[in-house]
Amino acid sequence: MSVNRIKLSLAILFLLLAMACTKKELSPLDDFSAFDGQVLKGKEFRLANDSILYMPYNFSIRDSIGIFNDISGSTAVTLVNMNDGSIIKKFVFSGDQESDFDINAISVNSAINSKSDFTVLQLNPPCKVVRYNWGKLLTSSYKPNPIYYTKKFGYNSSFLLNDSTIFGQLAYSKFDNKMFAIANISSNTLTTGLDLPRFENKAFDHYYQDSTFYSVFKSVLNLKLQVRPGSNFEFVYFSGKGALMQIFDIDRDNRFNVKYEKVYYLPLFNVVSTPQQTRAKMLPGSKNGFNDVAVTEKKIYTLFNGSDKGEVFCDDILVYDWQGNPVEKLKLDRKCRRISIDENNPKVMFAMYGATNVRLVKYILP
Repeated sequence: MSVNRIKLSLAILFLLLAMACTKKELSPLDDFSAFDGQVLKGKEFRLANDSILYMPYNFSIRDSIGIFNDISGSTAVTLVNMNDGSIIKKFVFSGDQESDFDINAISVNSAINSKSDFTVLQLNPPCKVVRYNWGKLLTSSYKPNPIYYTKKFGYNSSFLLNDSTIFGQLAYSKFDNKMFAIANISSNTLTTGLDLPRFENKAFDHYYQDSTFYSVFKSVLNLKLQVRPGSNFEFVYFSGKGALMQIFDIDRDNRFNVKYEKVYYLPLFNVVSTPQQTRAKMLPGSKNGFNDVAVTEKKIYTLFNGSDKGEVFCDDILVYDWQGNPVEKLKLDRKCRRISIDENNPKVMFAMYGATNVRLVKYILP
């Protein structure tokens, strides 16, 4: 064999080895390659008064009532009749009274053990959760008392499992290696927690092993957490940065059971520390994950972004079942940033789009 043929054979061998060692980064879209992606045509949903919302960050639909969470202005929560777009009530006001909130740091979620209740959590001190009843809320004299909990731990989002137990994503706690935890808010004690799913790529080991990195990692992920309608303690979350998902439930003894988890990719960042704060500096090539998640009893609808250019809006709807299997791919007729489905009307999905001039569109699901 000539020297040139030997060199060529070696070059081909090295190329094949390099290709074998280079593992293609997964994307959620890969799991849906067999689906065509039906395009959904939406219908504009007009609010009766466009000024009733200031700058909504999030929203959800329950019993044909929209709960809009504003992050600016003087009112954090606005209830809207989703049949005619009229305002029902504005509440959760900014201020320094006991019944007021820091409206830049709240989380609005359902109360697990009651369809007629929901909760508003203040994320920063004084940490508190207020349980609201739908029927009573519509009376002008209704002012529920806040439940305060210790400053030793904090949540980014939460669900009230019962009057004395809160579950949610931890912001800080003694459980530094846990993403979620259950706390008894009567005794102000954390009882148990749940880890993030591990990524197989060892290049990211320091995200999990370095306590500073892990703390920043948890905040960067920006998880979208939802509870399954009709089940008391079954949850799913998808990440806003990076792309990971986990489906789990909680038994009567407050033990976590992970049913399915998957990590497609993680955000790329360095930790920057100053005397005032420790934060993440996002690196070029870091990709977004899922803008939002909406659930029904049978399906999980995710609004997938996947951009590495900082784009906020997207139009891919990836649908999973509650075992984590891909079941359907949809395409919206415009790019959106939030979605919501009323559990009592699971064929209707509302989406929010626009940056400064926020608008809503109504879709009929197949």
